Amino acid sequence: MRVEEEGGASITKYQLDLYKLSHVIDLDEKENVRQIRYKQNTRAPFDMPQEELEAFYDAYKAFTQVVEDQRFIKEFLLEPGQILAFDNARILHGRNAIGSFVKRLVIGAYVKGETTRSRWRMLLGKQSGMSEAWLTGCSDRVLQMLADREA
Repeated sequence: MRVEEEGGASITKYQLDLYKLSHVIDLDEKENVRQIRYKQNTRAPFDMPQEELEAFYDAYKAFTQVVEDQRFIKEFLLEPGQILAFDNARILHGRNAIGSFVKRLVIGAYVKGETTRSRWRMLLGKQSGMSEAWLTGCSDRVLQMLADREA
């Protein structure tokens, strides 16, 4: 990864070698898929016994074919002022190259799931007319039903 810092009249450049040791497919305690990591330029070398490598690479190649299958790819161009928000652990995502004549500013932000859920519940409570004091005792399902009824 290349990083440039402007400092007065000069630009300092750094070259970093970043990678993360983690599973390509991460499972939760019930063995459901929790997260898929497919960022090839930050992936550490696969660390496994030699006798497992061939089977792993066969499976990884098949997985890559699914990931790159055009039936599962949605491409779009955001207009100035638009934002795109998604769960980083649930959506495989990337960016295509755009012409050098186009300026692009990408700003990343991370929000914990509970923060998003809490805000969603507050908005549903407001929509339903329910007092905030009652929100903690109300399930998501019931809260959604009450909000839908008032919509």
